[in-house]
Amino acid sequence: MPPPPSRPPSSSSHLGAFLRHAFSPPVHGEDYSIPHALVSVDMLILFAAIACGAGGTLTAINNMGQIGQSLGYPPETMDAFISLISVWNYAGRVAAGYASESLLARYRFPRPLALRAVLLASCAGHLLIAFGAPGGRALRGVGARRLLLRRTMAAALRRHLRAVRAQNA
Repeated sequence: MPPPPSRPPSSSSHLGAFLRHAFSPPVHGEDYSIPHALVSVDMLILFAAIACGAGGTLTAINNMGQIGQSLGYPPETMDAFISLISVWNYAGRVAAGYASESLLARYRFPRPLALRAVLLASCAGHLLIAFGAPGGRALRGVGARRLLLRRTMAAALRRHLRAVRAQNA
């Protein structure tokens, strides 16, 4: 008796195989493929953390011009201030990437844990800004995701703004 004729695979069986492959996580320790990463719970948690945490910080940085204008700073001062923010934003991102790589290479400190620490510091900075904590003015820069560089910039910027205010007074 001859074998029954086989049917060519349909496109729905290809789709089913793709979905089964995409939704099955890789073995622990192996790299994710693009379909695995897009639908993994780890990726969704990481995306939500970055969108919520870094989004608030970028919104605050984006509105610094309007904040300065509402506080009555001259446009020339605000232009310099926004330029400084842009330069330090770039430098902070480079330094944060280098620090993350160094911590991972030297101490096997996981990147998501480093991101968590930075977002917690950012949250603390946003709370200081929102509640106007007494004595918290010097620590407000923590919310911009650059722990050491931001403090250095805040001291220099504070001196510059005091000098500008003294000239305009």
